Amino acid sequence: MKKNTLVILLLFALSLSSLAQSNSKKQTTTSAQTLACDNWLKTNAQFDAVQIGDLDITGNKLTVEAVFNRTAPYSGAYVYAGDIVSKHQDPTDCNYLLRPLSAEITTTNGYFITPLPPCALELNKTYHVAMVYDGTTLKFYRNGFLVTQVAATGNLIQNNHITTIGDFAPFLPGLPENLTGYINEVRIWNVARTQTQLQTYVNTSLPSPTTQTGLLAYYVFDNLLNKQGNPAWNGIIKGNATINATNTACNNFPLVNCVTTPPQFCTGSLGAPVVQVDFGSGSNPAAPLSSIVSGASTTHTYVSVTGNPATPTPIDGEYTITNNIPNNSAWFSGLSDHTSGDTNGYMAFYNSQQTAGQEFYKQVITNLCGETTYEFSAWVANCLNPAVLNGVDPDLTFRIEKTDGTLLALYNTGPIAETATFTWNRFGLFFTTGISETTVVVKIINNSVGGNAQPGNDLALDDISFRPCGPTIKSSLNASAQIDSVSVCEGSAVTLYGSLLSTGYNSPSYLWQVSTDNAVTWTTIPNSNAIQINYTMPIAGINKTYKFRLLYANGSNINSPSCRVITNLLTVTSTALPTGNLAVETVCPGQKPNITFTSTSASSPFSIVYNVNGKNYTQSNLSNNTGFLCAEAINNNSSITLVSITDNRNCLNTINNNASITFKALPQGGITDAEGCEGDSSFLRFTATAGSAPFAIKITDGTTTYTISNLNNNDKFAIPNTTNTITKTYFITELKENNGNNCTRISGFTNPSATLTVNKKPKSFFIPYTPTCLIDTTITINQATEANGLAGAGFYWGTGVITPNLFNPTLAGAGKHFIKYEYITDKGCRSLDSEAITVNALPVINAGEDIERCGISTIQLKATGANNYIWSPGSFLDNAFIANPVATVSLTTDFIVKGTDNIGCYSTDTMKVIISDNIAQKLFIANSFTPNSDGVNDCFGISHWGFVELTEFSIYNRWGQKIFSSNNSQKCWDGTFNGLQQPPGVYIYQIRAINGCGEINRKGFINLIR
Repeated sequence: MKKNTLVILLLFALSLSSLAQSNSKKQTTTSAQTLACDNWLKTNAQFDAVQIGDLDITGNKLTVEAVFNRTAPYSGAYVYAGDIVSKHQDPTDCNYLLRPLSAEITTTNGYFITPLPPCALELNKTYHVAMVYDGTTLKFYRNGFLVTQVAATGNLIQNNHITTIGDFAPFLPGLPENLTGYINEVRIWNVARTQTQLQTYVNTSLPSPTTQTGLLAYYVFDNLLNKQGNPAWNGIIKGNATINATNTACNNFPLVNCVTTPPQFCTGSLGAPVVQVDFGSGSNPAAPLSSIVSGASTTHTYVSVTGNPATPTPIDGEYTITNNIPNNSAWFSGLSDHTSGDTNGYMAFYNSQQTAGQEFYKQVITNLCGETTYEFSAWVANCLNPAVLNGVDPDLTFRIEKTDGTLLALYNTGPIAETATFTWNRFGLFFTTGISETTVVVKIINNSVGGNAQPGNDLALDDISFRPCGPTIKSSLNASAQIDSVSVCEGSAVTLYGSLLSTGYNSPSYLWQVSTDNAVTWTTIPNSNAIQINYTMPIAGINKTYKFRLLYANGSNINSPSCRVITNLLTVTSTALPTGNLAVETVCPGQKPNITFTSTSASSPFSIVYNVNGKNYTQSNLSNNTGFLCAEAINNNSSITLVSITDNRNCLNTINNNASITFKALPQGGITDAEGCEGDSSFLRFTATAGSAPFAIKITDGTTTYTISNLNNNDKFAIPNTTNTITKTYFITELKENNGNNCTRISGFTNPSATLTVNKKPKSFFIPYTPTCLIDTTITINQATEANGLAGAGFYWGTGVITPNLFNPTLAGAGKHFIKYEYITDKGCRSLDSEAITVNALPVINAGEDIERCGISTIQLKATGANNYIWSPGSFLDNAFIANPVATVSLTTDFIVKGTDNIGCYSTDTMKVIISDNIAQKLFIANSFTPNSDGVNDCFGISHWGFVELTEFSIYNRWGQKIFSSNNSQKCWDGTFNGLQQPPGVYIYQIRAINGCGEINRKGFINLIR
């Protein structure tokens, strides 16, 4: 975009004072001054100058040189440092322009300006400056050394301006670009001079100027003549300028090589930030700079952005506060700020102005101390992505000024190159305030140009820091080694050591501080104004971390947070003293109890001291909630005290806590009298009135002691290995609960003795039983008796016994059975005897099958299964007492036979003789059937004929094929053949059989219906 002269020059507004040389740059003196001091051009105000005519330089090579001394400070941008040689009006027509801090030209390829040098000017000192253009690079030299340069190409643009020495060529009001001071040795060439050529005559006059190749004009201001010899370029005085003036500082000629060095950060110790600007965090949009950073300002215009990548995209001369790089295809759009761990952290983003030298960040910093060194730094990132665009790199100057603009320090970054990935770089410098300076102004100036014609120069700024810098001082927790952290027991003392590693202050002051919230807030330790102190860790009852730091300053500055430095942090972990208690198990008097140690803090293993009955014991290697056996047995008068605890960090805490002791009650009980039967095992009964079962006791009969275990209250127990012989008395000597695992009583029993009375046993015997048959008739049993005449009762029992003295053979079943007889005396003594009884099985009698006959018949009967037989009714028989009598009957008659075996047991059976007069009616044959599985007439047969002997039953189909045959009168045809249903129709049947009335022959047709 085209700019008029006034706009462009006003946009150069970056202030540059001219008092002090930055201590962050290297300066090297090369030689002494040899120029004359009384032949200088003197300019005092605007329009004081010498004009030499319209001296255009064509082509793509030039050199312009001059020697000058500025005697008064200036305000505003670097353009107001003064025009030494000007043939320009604005960046569109600059044939050449040499200033104290820059060189500028305009070519067919655009406008070019060198970056500001890293070293500032000093007032009342003489400098040689030169600008050289060789067709590829525009260079700016100071005192014969290349200071800054910029790539430049194209042929120089001509204009109609009059070349002016000491002021702005157009002489426009309101633009005071004049140089206040002295100028001499002005040389204008149409060739590009080398650094060696420049250094040859940097502090001497040019010899033989009329023969110097490429020299167009040369002025030494003893007069206004062009010493090169071309009178067309003789000078004319303008305004109140004078020649032949005396430059009293001509011998104060610091021939300085101002070489850019790496950032000069504080190499000593740093203090707490006076200013720490990370721009905050949050969602876009953020507030403008002046709202976020107190005392800060910028020459750029704020634009509010939202989203990620942030939009709208800032244009030339705009900035934003954003949590990501704004949207532009040539930028690293969307990437985040520098601050570590700062989610959605803000940064400042600048799309630089088209004109170089713009002051894009300024901040006033107050509450400083005089004669104190401070470090000023910031993180800067070139936002251009070289994969998309190789553009102009930012070139920044960091300035520290007094409030009146006087320069205190300066640092130049040089070009901040593009990188393949988004990269943050830290730049900065340190300086020392004057004796009474409490406020400074920090500025960051962009020396590069921007705009569409020369795209690029887009940057991000974050984490700006301004903090005290002092001698190197360290703190440690050890006098001879660097120890930054220790763990100690609360209540113990730690020694905090400080040590100077470089030359300290003239009037050193110290102050120790402590923090209990991880260095968020700090508290000054009382009476800690020494480089080494002892500190007693507070007793807090919990594990706690303390941070310590040593503050160091000059004199009373120690009381100002912005004027003192801070050592490295020391960390002391204060371990809570161990606490705990003892729990004594409930025991029986006279026992050693188990003791459980419980800690409510600290870490195992523990060592404790405990006291029992006035004597101390040590128990080591304990874990929390672990137990150990007490060293002594205790009784009702004992005491147990926890004296002290030592944990695994050797922290000792004296406790002196008494442990509670509870004793168990002794078990109580005894034995009671009992009676027993002679020959039986001996038994007594145990009773308990106190204690926990099962119990164990010891008893004695005066001779032998017996131990009995697993007893419950009211249990009857056997005396081991003892049978009853005579009456005895036993005594209990010991009673233990839980079978001896708990308390034991040895006296004072409720029933200390018991008498065991022995009773006589009964004796019983049987009279043998007579065998019996398996019949349903009971037998009285009374064959057993008691032989000793003891009062009591007896009873029978066994298989088949149904009442105390009845036996049922049928219930018992056939076989040999034992009937037992038990006799119990009135004293409970018992005897048991048994006797066998045999139950014989009944014979199995068979009277034969039923017989059917026609009319009056004579029939032979036949019975089996016995030795002897009796038939009834015997009137129809020829002999009723044999197995096979002959019966003559005319009516149907039932015959019963009784058979008796050889031991007299018997049984009966029955058979029937049937006399039938209507047999023909039984021989009915159906003429059809329906095998449909409905349960009615499904099968064709003769089972209803009764007693017949079947010799043939056959079925034929109409082709004469036999499809069914049987000689069993109970079988019938179901209408199938070989498992297949036969079709409906007429079939032929053939039946041959014999019954009581003779032979039967039937043949006919049967109709199968489906």
